[in-house]
Amino acid sequence: MKRNREIIISGFALFSMFFGAGNLIFPPSVGLEAGSHWVTATLGFIATAVGFVMLGVLAAIKRDGSLINMGLKVSRPFAQIFSFLIVLCIGPGLAIPRTGATTHELIEASLLPNIPAYVICGIFFALVLYFSLSKGKVIDILGAYLTPALLVTLAVIIIATIVAPPGKPVPYTGSGVFGSSFEKGYQTMDCLASLMFASVIMANFENQGHRGEDLTQVAKKAAIVAGLGLTLIYGGLVYLGATVSGAGYENLSLVELLIKTTNSTLGYWGMVVLSAAMSLACLTTAIGLIVTCANYFRDMTKGKISYTIWVLILVFVSFFLSLGGVDYIVKVSGPILAGIYPVAITLILATLLDPIVKKRSTYIGLVLGALVPAISQILSFVIKTDYYGQFQELFSENVGTFAWVIFALALGILFSFLPIKENAEA
Repeated sequence: MKRNREIIISGFALFSMFFGAGNLIFPPSVGLEAGSHWVTATLGFIATAVGFVMLGVLAAIKRDGSLINMGLKVSRPFAQIFSFLIVLCIGPGLAIPRTGATTHELIEASLLPNIPAYVICGIFFALVLYFSLSKGKVIDILGAYLTPALLVTLAVIIIATIVAPPGKPVPYTGSGVFGSSFEKGYQTMDCLASLMFASVIMANFENQGHRGEDLTQVAKKAAIVAGLGLTLIYGGLVYLGATVSGAGYENLSLVELLIKTTNSTLGYWGMVVLSAAMSLACLTTAIGLIVTCANYFRDMTKGKISYTIWVLILVFVSFFLSLGGVDYIVKVSGPILAGIYPVAITLILATLLDPIVKKRSTYIGLVLGALVPAISQILSFVIKTDYYGQFQELFSENVGTFAWVIFALALGILFSFLPIKENAEA
């Protein structure tokens, strides 16, 4: 009984780590595009937004909670560069600016129409700066109540949608709904975050007295609990988006769509409550990410640049980038995440299949193959042709999404026969 209680508590703790307010803006847009095919779209979205997130936790735990250890099978420089890119994505490059931009658009759409972005984002990042440098526990106490409040609000929205749908999903006439929804799941960035946060998760399990294989088993069961919670929320919000697919919301921004759909189910005050809860949740998320990234960069520079200086730099950069707005940040992040995610997924699967994928040369081939989309995108700026994109067009849209798998497997098999030293430090 005690063990089951620990698993459930750990599962909810794991859930809260990946349950971000910013992630909630994506599922309704997935449902809006999919219409009557919302179930297929849900499966594609949760494959990356839930499935590979939880697998990422297990893979990183298998490597002692270290992303560097996962990448070492390829080489130390690769491990360091890849971890640096992930920190940029989940930090000042994409995720942190998105929290500020989301907060501005939430407040603008629900409470203060036409308020300038620099006003809300300025206040938002001033609070982020204060709490990131403060030793107080106010933000921890605030965060402890935000997740339950947000969950209750979302549960009411989803139940209201099921009981009295705002409309009927329109027939889907396109193709490739699974593949496009799979790639939309990249935008949560939780799969990347799982590789960085695994050490925190692992420490939590160790504090409960779990070690070795026992820790792995508890982590698996906790991941199932967390995964079910995320799946229910994402599935409900995808369905909500599908029910308004005929309401003419196609040209709304991601945040406006969430606000409009909430208003259609709970009315004005429900919309206000959701906006307030999400804005505060964005604040706590931004603070946590700023602290994590500032510590990372301080350690990377071996303390030559202090934590305080890094916080100031990260807050300024994040504020500046947040002024572009959510949709702009998402547009910019699309190609970046499309290049990074295949590598992350490959590392996760190779780590979990370690008894099969034993040789370092195989790892190198798999990763090089997974890098083909990123390499092609970089080269396209020079030669003005995206050869990988042309290769994708040879397949259906659903299959084309996973074209990088062909390169990963082909190079993984080919490199397995090369005489590459097993010691990554060599």
